[in-house]
Order: sequence, then C-alpha cells, then structure tokens
Amino acid sequence: IIGLKSRGNAMSRIFICYRREDSEYIAHQIKEHLVNRFGSDSIIFDIDSIPLGADFRQFIEQKVASCDVLLAIIGNNWLRTLNERLKDQDHVRIELEAGLARESAVVPVVVGLAAMPQEKELPKTLRPLVYRNATEVRGGHDLKAHLDRLVDKLDKMLTPEITILPEQLTCQMSEHQAPSSSSKTTTAESKKIKKSGCASVLVKFVCLLAVVAVIGFTVIGP
Repeated sequence: IIGLKSRGNAMSRIFICYRREDSEYIAHQIKEHLVNRFGSDSIIFDIDSIPLGADFRQFIEQKVASCDVLLAIIGNNWLRTLNERLKDQDHVRIELEAGLARESAVVPVVVGLAAMPQEKELPKTLRPLVYRNATEVRGGHDLKAHLDRLVDKLDKMLTPEITILPEQLTCQMSEHQAPSSSSKTTTAESKKIKKSGCASVLVKFVCLLAVVAVIGFTVIGP
C-alpha cells in the first residue's frame, strides 16, 4: 500500500463558453452533467445579468477570472462564425481571450462534426487555444459516455489528491492516543506541588494550636 488518498471539497467554478446558434443543445447537456456532479453554484453558463451601463468586456473578464476552468465548446459553425464577427464585439472571443490571457485552464470541447481549428485559421489572440489539450463530446450512442468522461476528467482536475503515508497515519494516531512524556512530567510535578501545599497548611495549623495552648496556660496559670 503506497498510501491513503483523501480529496478536498473546496468549491471550484466552471465557465462554459458556447454559441447558442452553434451548439446550444450539447452545451445544455454538458451543463446538466456538470451541475449533477458539482452543483449549480459552481457553473457559469449564460451571462444575462450585465448591469445597464457597465462595460460588458470588464464584466465578462471578471466572471471568467472567478472560474478555475473555462470550457470552450467548438461546434460545426464555430470557426466560421468567429471569423465573420472579428470586427464585432463577439462575446465568445472576449471570453476566450480573457481565459487565455490569465493562463487559466481553458479546455476546448469539440462537439458535433467539428474539428479543432488550425493555428493559422484563428486570430492572433486565440492561437494559443490550439495548444490546449482538447476533448470530444459527440452525439449519438456515445453521448453519455463522452459526457461522463468529461465530468470525470474535470472532477480529477479540480479535486487535488492529498497522499497520507501509512507511517504518518500511525504517528498521528499514536499522538492522539498516548500521552506524551512532557504531559506525564507535568502531571507528576503538579502532584508534588499539591502535596507540598498540604504539608505547609498542616504545619501552620499545628503552630497555631501551640500558640493558643501557651496563651491559655499563661492566662489561667498552673
């Protein structure tokens, strides 16, 4: 046995970056599987709460920065739509740029019949995406298996394992069960102090009785 493994349960957050017109159905399937494993509070799916008058670029960047993982859902028309909106304020491009800029875990998730784009096909700010290790979630009979695999990989990524060696566990148990030598010494010293205190009180009491006897003899006489 190499050791016992324990997993922390600190809450992690996952940002799902997708296009509704490109991969809405499969993105919802991914979201539901993630919610079942991590809880709804751990998933950021749609950003519909941008305050009026707020800079939506900064708002998106803050949301992405609050997450541990960004899933980039790449569907059949993802690349074409991206290049068509290069001059527009494309929220997908902004989300990906924010994730890549802060060097967070950006995971390309290729869905449908899509393939990973080539570096030359992407704008300069998104080219690092092609070097991120990707995964696939395809439809059909393998959909559930692909979803389970994705969730399992994210679970392993987000819950770091702490290895406790057997000798460390034994040492910790012995520390809790057996009193230390210092505690034994402290107990013996406290007993000695208690005994000396009692002896001191007894001596004072005997002296007091002697004084009272002498005073009584002097007043009454022989």
